[in-house]
Amino acid sequence: NTNTNTNTNTNTTINTKDSGSSNLSISLHALVLINIADHFTRSKVQNNNPDTIIYGALIGIQKGRDIEISNSFEIIISKVDNKFVLDSSFLRVKLEQYKQVFPQFDILGWYSTGSSATQHDIEIHRQLLEFNESSLFLLLDPKAPPTEREIPVKIYETVLHIVNEVPKFEWSLLSFKLETGEAERISVDHIAHSGAISSSSTAMKSLSTIRGSIVMLKDRLNVLLSYVDEVKKGKLPKDPAVLRQLSHLAHILPALTTDTFYEEFVKDYNDTLLVTYLTTMTKSMNTLNEVMDKFGVLQERLRGDRAGI
Repeated sequence: NTNTNTNTNTNTTINTKDSGSSNLSISLHALVLINIADHFTRSKVQNNNPDTIIYGALIGIQKGRDIEISNSFEIIISKVDNKFVLDSSFLRVKLEQYKQVFPQFDILGWYSTGSSATQHDIEIHRQLLEFNESSLFLLLDPKAPPTEREIPVKIYETVLHIVNEVPKFEWSLLSFKLETGEAERISVDHIAHSGAISSSSTAMKSLSTIRGSIVMLKDRLNVLLSYVDEVKKGKLPKDPAVLRQLSHLAHILPALTTDTFYEEFVKDYNDTLLVTYLTTMTKSMNTLNEVMDKFGVLQERLRGDRAGI
């Protein structure tokens, strides 16, 4: 059985169950969910409104029927004459900025928060069709019960039907799979364990091990360099066997001064900085939320004490 919600004024139908008729293969990266959660948390704290609604664009790569939603960014929606209007100029500027770093990325759709799609979502979605006529709509429910096992995310695609020579706009619920890259897995694991003071994430343990290995390697290389320097100055006798081993070791190391290596190094370095920045921001927002909650409890107690007086 398929539950539908029909709006007769706009000839719009929303299927709340996966129709199974679409052959789209959608991969949703964890980074997108982290971005949306961070966006919602900041807006909720800034506006002091737990029912705040946020809007953003989904970007990624589409090859045929395979869609990979890789990232997202916030968009500006203004209310004019009781209608929601998309700031198209801002969206174009943000897209161009992303394309300078990720030229293969395009607008795949947009996201919002809520338990179900509304008429306002339909108005906004029609405006997004200018950028992608097959735009997807991702809806995240921030008030989903903590005991729910499924991710509180729904993704809809748009389908246009002609019924009795009248165009009918339909949103069909789609299935998707959660995709995580190595950097995303490290980031999510670090965020999940960074809340507790006594625990440390797998990322920190791994980085500590790598750091220890690098420090040990550096110390041993300094010993070898000191030996070669002392031999050159004549302070130590030459040992042909040791010098041959050092020469052999130097020749088997790969040449890491090529342009390709530099480009890959800079790219990985920037990705690492972005993940670190995102992790820091998320952790800061978590701390800020805790402070706001404590402040709210304190205010309630103060009001109670004053009422008792």
